[in-house]
Amino acid sequence: MNKKLIYLISAVVMLVVAISIGFIFTSTSSNITPQTSQDTALESDDANAVIEPLKPAGDLILQAPADDTMVQAPKAVEIADKNKNDEKKFTSKEILDGLAFSSEKRKEEDKKAKVEEDKQAIKSKDSEKNAEAKKDSVEKDQTQVSTDDKGVQETAAEVKDKEEVKDKEDTRKILVTKSGLKPKADASTITYTELRLDGDQVKFLIEGDHKIKAQSFLLEEPGRVVFDIEGEWRILLPKVTSNRMVKEMRLGKTKTHTRIVFDLKVKPHKPQVKQLNPKQVQLIFR
Repeated sequence: MNKKLIYLISAVVMLVVAISIGFIFTSTSSNITPQTSQDTALESDDANAVIEPLKPAGDLILQAPADDTMVQAPKAVEIADKNKNDEKKFTSKEILDGLAFSSEKRKEEDKKAKVEEDKQAIKSKDSEKNAEAKKDSVEKDQTQVSTDDKGVQETAAEVKDKEEVKDKEDTRKILVTKSGLKPKADASTITYTELRLDGDQVKFLIEGDHKIKAQSFLLEEPGRVVFDIEGEWRILLPKVTSNRMVKEMRLGKTKTHTRIVFDLKVKPHKPQVKQLNPKQVQLIFR
């Protein structure tokens, strides 16, 4: 609204200036008076005047032809008329047309400027939207990464817990293997053996067809438990299953004893031998 009012005021001012200029030129032309009769007579005399011949020192005489006349100076009236005609070219209608064209041109420029401003505003809004979308995406990715890290941490903790539980289960789990032989009349026979792996504790039970005496001791580097049974005995050792204490069991003989050796995975404490009854003996170590 303010721009339209400014354009209207500018057009009115330019119209007033144009009309004033036209009025000034018209007043100047009317003040120029026509030539007087004296001026006319002078011009007529000048036209009929004859140029006197030049008489040089010699016999040669130069004379201008009788019909040659002097060039007349332009009249002031003609100059004024010419100026007036030139001024008539710029009429008030043309001035108004020029102002209207200028106003339309400015309107077009204003429209273009407004369109550019709208485009810039749209670009700015799009940039803000893209920035917000990018920010949301980054925050989402960070949240996802944090969640993934938390999940990994939880998974690692769960694995650790499972391993600890497994170790505890292995510790609490009791593994029992048994074996035995039928007795013979001409040989001492261990008719029953039982290996019990109870976590960190190992129990080995033997039962013979007659009275048994046994003893035990430790050997180091590597750690071993030796179980000696007095006399020569027929025996079948039980199978050693996977555990955390015993690698394997080996059977050997000395001059006076039947020897059983426990090869261990850990350093054991001092073993104990319990006489349960005359025919049963139990070896215990940790």
